[in-house]
Amino acid sequence: MKETKQHILETSYKLFLSKTFKEVSMKELVDAAGLSKGAFYHYFSSKEELFREVIEQHLMGKILFYYDKLDNSSLQSFYTNYLELLNQYSAQRAESNDSNLLTMIFEAIRMFPELRENFSKLNTLELNIWTEVVVRAKQNDEIKTKMSNESIAQIFIFTRIAVGIRRNMGIELHPEKIITEKLRTVWNDFYNELKSDLIS
Repeated sequence: MKETKQHILETSYKLFLSKTFKEVSMKELVDAAGLSKGAFYHYFSSKEELFREVIEQHLMGKILFYYDKLDNSSLQSFYTNYLELLNQYSAQRAESNDSNLLTMIFEAIRMFPELRENFSKLNTLELNIWTEVVVRAKQNDEIKTKMSNESIAQIFIFTRIAVGIRRNMGIELHPEKIITEKLRTVWNDFYNELKSDLIS
């Protein structure tokens, strides 16, 4: 029963990524899941209910799950591990065609305004995770800089977000692996500056 519901969420996620919410019909969702209409409605009473759960699971529930997998023993190992994780999931994202990801997020916030607060909380949690790694890096003399811990964390987060936005908008046309390598170069350069205490 739990597996069937998860199957519906996975197949629906791919459909919502390929089109806007309005463009996806209940028939397409039912057909993609390979279930009868009655069986489908046993798990979700409406397309709106399904869409919200897809958002909560795929766009919110997985963020902290990904961070739990990272080696946070040093700042360098943390961001390097993060980039490796991006590469691991790049093939999956390519298969699901997530160029519509930003549209999906905006639709969810418009339909369910209360999700804006949830996304805000996730952003705060993400910032806290990066900041803790930065604090540890300073305590262990891994980096030497007067820049605030939060500012360092934000630079890592904001550059990753900017790259993601450029890719989703079609501005960045390189394969995702190359885009990730560009981000690695930027982060390595920034990290070396932090180590050399040139930033004040």
